[in-house]
Formats: sequence, structure tokens, C-alpha cells
Amino acid sequence: MFARLWITVLLAASALNAQAQTHYTLQPLPDSADVAWSECLGEGGDAAARQAFLHQARKAQLTESVHEYSTKDKGAVLAIAGRWVCVPFSSAGNPRWPAEALLARLRLEGVDAEAELAFEEALMTELARSGRATGTARFSNGNALEVSVFATPYKAAQMLVATAFLKAETYRPDPNAIQLDGTKLKSLQIIRRDTGSDWFLPMRQATLRHPVDGEFVVVPGTPATQALTLGGTRWSSSDGRLALSFLDNGLVTVHDGKALESGSWLLAEGVLRLQMHDGRRYSLVLDADDGSLHGVMRRTLKSDLSKQLGDPEGRAFPRFKRSP
Repeated sequence: MFARLWITVLLAASALNAQAQTHYTLQPLPDSADVAWSECLGEGGDAAARQAFLHQARKAQLTESVHEYSTKDKGAVLAIAGRWVCVPFSSAGNPRWPAEALLARLRLEGVDAEAELAFEEALMTELARSGRATGTARFSNGNALEVSVFATPYKAAQMLVATAFLKAETYRPDPNAIQLDGTKLKSLQIIRRDTGSDWFLPMRQATLRHPVDGEFVVVPGTPATQALTLGGTRWSSSDGRLALSFLDNGLVTVHDGKALESGSWLLAEGVLRLQMHDGRRYSLVLDADDGSLHGVMRRTLKSDLSKQLGDPEGRAFPRFKRSP
């Protein structure tokens, strides 16, 4: 049976009107913070602070971390993996999140998709109005599930979701609660990751991630990366666990202190791509600030470890410094 579950999640949205929206609309990070974000942020803050946030977002664009900037006026900007969304605030200062945000946390089985979407949108609309919303959905055996969501004013990346199991013999519908109509709920799955924290990313993993071209993650290339002379050089990871050795013939080896793995390297359109025989695929670019190579690694061969981590690709975000 279900116990009361308290989950804190990170959420964001792209809407600017008063109604709850269905999906996020992410855009590439802009060249100018003031020009792109003035309508979203409203009054307050200054150009230097916004540009500094944009610089921070660009530094983190090869990760899946979320950065937030707000002046506590019209809305907030969330920067995610080289893209951004605007999170508008209601007149009460509560974020207006799209239904997709909650769908990423809760999966309801046996529910008509249209009815489920209406349920989620109603919760998000009430949440923006009052900072709290409660809904109930009944299982096929008469038991019910209560879903409560809470918002903190002017916090675009913070939401609390609570669920409670209600037994059929004691359950009495709350006339003030939002009801899931037209279907019978069979089961509920709560999506969570073992991050060592109660805070969770707001979107489906696929939404947050950089796209893939063939087997490689797509990252923005740079002229400085394309101009690199790599043959005969050696690079070490920031944690000291991995060492890359590049040969002039396009071959590369990765050594982890125990085993040596070989593969090939190629510079194309400002991106360094490493294709390792064990299925790892690296997309790396040169960091102009510190001269390191950083980017995204994904696994193309499914492993037991990646399944245990709940991530079939086993993505990582390595950084390598050139060795003397």
C-alpha cells in the first residue's frame, strides 16, 4: 500500500499568459541578456547582473544543471543545457508551470490521456493562483490517491509534491479538490533519481538533454577547438582518474589506472569526437577560459551499471586538462 510521500522537485515553464500551459518551449541562449529577457523579467536588476548570469549559463551549457535568475517582478529565467525558458509569475508571485512539469514527476496508468492532461492543467492553474492545489484520482478498486502541490512565491525552480493513499472504506471526495474524471486509475509511478537530495530536475530527461547526432551528443563547436594540434599530447581528467593519449594517426587511448581502452579521434566543425571501442562516445570542446577540454560522454552499449543508475546512456560531463 502507499504511504505518504513527500517529494521536492525543480520545475520551470515557458508561458507568459495567465493560463496553465501544456509544454515547455526552450530557446537557445541569447547573445544579449537585456534584449531577450526584458519582457520575461520585467523591472529590477541591472544589465551587468543579467549579462553575468548569461555568462554563467554559457559556462554550464555542456551540463544538465539548472540556473535561475529573477528580479521578483514578472518572471524568472531558467537556463538549462545551453537553452532557456521564461517562468512567468502570477499576480501573487507564484510560478505558472506547464502541465508537462508535473507529468515528469507522476505517471498515472490506466488514465485517459486527455483527462489526465486536464487534471494536470487544473492543478497548475490553481497553484499559480493560490500557491497550493489538491487533486484526487480514484483507483479501479475504489481506493483513491490525493496529490497536493505547493509553490514558493518568486521561486521558479522549486516545488513540493505530496501524495497520500486514501482507503476506499474511509475515502470521502473533497468537493473543493480537483477531480480526475472519466477514468479509473490503475497505478501510480513516482519518478525520482538517487541524487542524495530531495531536489529534483523539473523536466523529462529527454527535454533537458542535448540532442544526439548518430551516436554523438551535439555540442556547439568552436574555432579554437578546430585549431587544436592533438597528436602526441596527453590530457588528464579533473579528478585524476582518466588519461587521454592522442596519436598522430587518429587513434586515442583512455587509461583509468587499471585498463587501457583504445579508439579513434576526429576534429569536425569545431568539436572533438572520440569513438571508443567499449561504446563510449565523447563530444568535447576547448574551454577558452582555462584551456581544458570539456563536454558530454554517452554510452552506446547498455551496461548493468547504467541500468542501475536509471540512465541507459550513462551520460557524464568530463573535463580534461593538458598534461605537461
